[in-house]
Amino acid sequence: MVLSPNDDATVSPVLAPTGEVTVQDSGSLSDNRSIRGATAVEATHPGTSPGLGHVEIPVPAPIQGFLPTDRGALTPALTDVHPMGLHCPEGGMNTSILSQAEEVPPGSPYSRPSYWLDPAKAQEHIDRIHRFRILVMGRANAGKTTVLQRVCNATDQPETFDEKGEKVDATVVRGSLWRGYHNIENELVFRDNPGFVFHDSCGFEAGSEESFDIVMKFVRDRAKATRLDERIHAIWFCIPLNESLRVSMAAEMRFFDECDTGHVPVIVLLTKADTLSLEAIQELMNQGMSVDDAMRGAAEVEERILNHYLQMVKDWLNKKSFPPKDYLSLSGMQQEGADCTSLITCTANALKEEALEQLLLSTRQSNLEICMEFAIMKTLKRLMTKQGYKVQPASLTFYMSRWLPYVRNGDTIPHPGRSLKMPTLSISKQYSMQYVAEHGLGSILVFEYLYLFQVQNGRNNMQEGLTLAVKEYQSSGIQAKVNESIQKAFDMHGNNVDILCPILVHIAMENQLCKILFPLY
Repeated sequence: MVLSPNDDATVSPVLAPTGEVTVQDSGSLSDNRSIRGATAVEATHPGTSPGLGHVEIPVPAPIQGFLPTDRGALTPALTDVHPMGLHCPEGGMNTSILSQAEEVPPGSPYSRPSYWLDPAKAQEHIDRIHRFRILVMGRANAGKTTVLQRVCNATDQPETFDEKGEKVDATVVRGSLWRGYHNIENELVFRDNPGFVFHDSCGFEAGSEESFDIVMKFVRDRAKATRLDERIHAIWFCIPLNESLRVSMAAEMRFFDECDTGHVPVIVLLTKADTLSLEAIQELMNQGMSVDDAMRGAAEVEERILNHYLQMVKDWLNKKSFPPKDYLSLSGMQQEGADCTSLITCTANALKEEALEQLLLSTRQSNLEICMEFAIMKTLKRLMTKQGYKVQPASLTFYMSRWLPYVRNGDTIPHPGRSLKMPTLSISKQYSMQYVAEHGLGSILVFEYLYLFQVQNGRNNMQEGLTLAVKEYQSSGIQAKVNESIQKAFDMHGNNVDILCPILVHIAMENQLCKILFPLY
């Protein structure tokens, strides 16, 4: 039986593909209504288990954060597929912005709407964006440099490059980069994570009309730049809590009243929240407490004060013509290794294209659990709904792998003129939503293990590493445990993806190969 990629009707489960499988795949994801051009799946051996078959996936291409598109036909198992890479000039074409919105359940990191590029065009263009570009705004001493260092896991100052890409002498930018002397067009890049490019807002809070106009022009130009690699993808607006908010926010409120950032999300970051602890202690001491008692009880009061300031800022800015996309308070940023998970998650949820979410999370190079969580809640969830289970195993594996940060150094990845082979990881005998869940979850667990012990360690034989990862997943009993847990979830909740997908995230986190096989890793 052949499933038509254009059939919008409800499709009854068919026998899963095994043995010889023929696939025609456009290599692009559709919106939530269908998988456009996605797969014609023919089962040539009815009644056999898909777990015995093999699927082929494209090798990650040596470009930042993304893998090549699978456009080959998957013919008999263990035959090679040569994916077609893109050879267009980098960032040389404009693209439409959004076509479809999806509401996701509140709570967790996916509580905001997500928007999708037309799927046939999204990957073609966004694959040419090699770095995630962020404009960082805020006054001097707002804690911006510290935030960027924590995001990039760096302790040094960023290197500065001018508009021509030439490095600016460090003596010119020594000391604070955030005191109004930095050209907003200059790029700030940390050696430890060159996948991020930052721009400084040049201290327009000083009240200069010229400085304000420069920022406005930069935002307008970079939000709609013809070259995609020059566009800004997000704006972090830092507001420190160690100053009088009402006095210090005149320029900020003007920005949100006059500057339309278009599709580029602005996230307000309340920095230096740690300073509120002194305010909390002082408040308790004014009530008659001793210093020791006040210090012990300060945490609860500090949280109340923070929530008060947060609500105050929201009340002011949400009334403006162009309010922020979201708000986030940051504390503990002075500590090396401070957790930036909330900032990355908040930014990813504010983006309007899934491919940009993938670029951000893979650029971060840390916390693979976030990558896994988004892969399940975004990609796998969509593929499980409606016609999602029409996608064939090779494409499913490929889509899941795109969330992991495979490419940081071209030397660690083979040339994409090869394919990788792996078996299907589902034990289901029917091609169904449960089959997609089992193979998708197995794929993300295998690729997480592969990343940590293959790519991160600089090994070059990807096929050998993938084969080893699959073997560990199957022989360790983890696969059986995962699929048993998935079966129980489906037995309890049927095909309700809103309930199933958070459960799948929990199953994935509980069955990471590295944590189970190497608990001290």
